[in-house]
Amino acid sequence: MSRTATKMSSTSVPATLDVVSFIADGHRFAVEAAQVRAQLSAGQSGTALIAEQLLGLLPCEETQNKASRRILLIKHPEGDYAVAVSKPVELQRLEIGAVYPLPALIVARNTLTGLRGLAMGPEGLTMLVDFSVAKAQLKHVIP
Repeated sequence: MSRTATKMSSTSVPATLDVVSFIADGHRFAVEAAQVRAQLSAGQSGTALIAEQLLGLLPCEETQNKASRRILLIKHPEGDYAVAVSKPVELQRLEIGAVYPLPALIVARNTLTGLRGLAMGPEGLTMLVDFSVAKAQLKHVIP
């Protein structure tokens, strides 16, 4: 994930990371804002991948409600693609000190496709994901 430059000197690490957060299977996730081209209402997009399926989760019944969905248009060199996520969908700025790499045990036991890190904030735990990695792995599962 690239980091958004704010309050940065020539030798320091960027202080924040801009993300778009959403709910999937009742948990808070976020994708780097630089990967998102636009946010659309569920009716504005044709075919969309479902976030829970893309991440390897079994969706709970409440996430099936189209009225509670938004569409994230994800940038990709081979062509943008739509991912349906559950509300609330929010642009957030995470402090770099609140972003953590995955511990080795989590990496070894992880079943969430595209999971890249964790962030702690006022809302609690946010799982940082990369939809491009998840979509590439999904191609290998579904021809």
